[in-house]
Amino acid sequence: RNMLRVFLASFVLTGLSTCSQPNIIFVLLDDLGFSDVGWNAIHNAAAIGADDNFSFSTPTLDRLAEHGIRLNYHYSEPLCSPTRSSLLTGLYAYKTGVGTVIQPNTNVHTSLSLKLLPQILKDESYATLMTGKHHIGYERQSQLPFNRGFDECLWYMFSIDFYTKQRCINWEYYDAAANVEMLDDNLINLRNVLYGDEGMCGYDLFDENYSGIIDQTTYVERMFVDKMIDFINRHQHTQQPYFIYYASHTPHTPYQQPPKLYPAQCGHIHDTDRNILCHMMLYVDELIAEMLQHITDDNTIIIFAGDNGAVSAGQNLPLRGKKASVFEGGIRSPAFIYSPSWKGYGCDYNGLSFIGDWFPTILHLADIDINQHVQYSIDGINLWPHISQQCRGTVGRNINIVRGCPMQLRESIFRLGLCNTNGEKGDIDVNNAFFYSTYVRRNQWKLVVNGSIERCPSEVHDETLLTDNAQSGYMNIFNNSFDPSVNIQPNQKIYD
Repeated sequence: RNMLRVFLASFVLTGLSTCSQPNIIFVLLDDLGFSDVGWNAIHNAAAIGADDNFSFSTPTLDRLAEHGIRLNYHYSEPLCSPTRSSLLTGLYAYKTGVGTVIQPNTNVHTSLSLKLLPQILKDESYATLMTGKHHIGYERQSQLPFNRGFDECLWYMFSIDFYTKQRCINWEYYDAAANVEMLDDNLINLRNVLYGDEGMCGYDLFDENYSGIIDQTTYVERMFVDKMIDFINRHQHTQQPYFIYYASHTPHTPYQQPPKLYPAQCGHIHDTDRNILCHMMLYVDELIAEMLQHITDDNTIIIFAGDNGAVSAGQNLPLRGKKASVFEGGIRSPAFIYSPSWKGYGCDYNGLSFIGDWFPTILHLADIDINQHVQYSIDGINLWPHISQQCRGTVGRNINIVRGCPMQLRESIFRLGLCNTNGEKGDIDVNNAFFYSTYVRRNQWKLVVNGSIERCPSEVHDETLLTDNAQSGYMNIFNNSFDPSVNIQPNQKIYD
């Protein structure tokens, strides 16, 4: 009789673990600032001696965050390609072959020897869809999303115009990438006649058949969400669970007004680009709400995060730094996890979490044994047992707690940038190699090495970045119990 009571109590506590595998939707926004979402926005600008000419709410995302689990110390990589590579592999990005932004002139890619998250989910009978920015390799078809685990996809490689779906690059970029100091004048003239003297543009939107999608009028986020809604409608009434990876273009540049504007929510923002960014965020927020209306299965998990900090019109306050920086503003992103089956009031999770942790955490939530698919050690940690135990009291009894699962708590995060200057490819020149944009976070302590150098000089073809300070190592140590650089001076232009 006592054993029966224990069994029944365990059954009640387990909640969702007794159900079928959940549907999982991962939403990743591009260049999202820490305070570019309503729940982190600094609405009380008077407290810092400034006008409130930059903050706005994101009603749908705010509601999901309010009733879900907010990960307040969630860290990404400082740039888009490394973050995506880490998310899909569970490894620190430098171990995947992608240490910086993948440019149009390179074969850099997430190693094909690594099994990506969608490949594992697909092997375990999940239907898989990707919409948005791929950016983990494009030089060969084996690197493209339809060959890396996605049954269906509507995707682009780099940054594109929201309406024309084109990417334009000037000739100086290609010339510098090829280390060409001077081209023959006849060749330059021929190139300009064929393609124009400004550079070259091309369409960058494809489907799972590698067919180009030529549409120069529809706002691309509308196309992405329409694709997801169609996918959800086709799969949610079947026995097959689904995984959707929505790698949104918003709020990355170019800043372009969406089809619908929100003057009541954005009219107070005076800066032109910041005002447009507000409309872009509100439009995506509304599209996500539209997508949610088509989800009828409560056994669905929605995960939200940003790929790195904001730049230009984006806002990272009160954090220091921006995109490409390893200071908090460049790597600490808004994040939450939510399920409509949770009937509570939300929870703040204040432990450390890393973008690569979603790899084992999602597999755990899908009841998939990671060891059956990955025969190498990963850096990601399955945080769900710890998060669920901490948040069950507020989120609700339906939160999934699995008994007998190891309780792991992330205590550190590591990001390595190694500039192997003057060394042969594959070798380390011990006399000249140095760390750049490197940090170690250990509980509340954080060590930053050459944080002001965002990329290896050889990657951006700018050897002026190669300084004596860089090679000797410029280090800062911070106590992240408080941020040492959050003070804003009165009347400062805070959207810089």
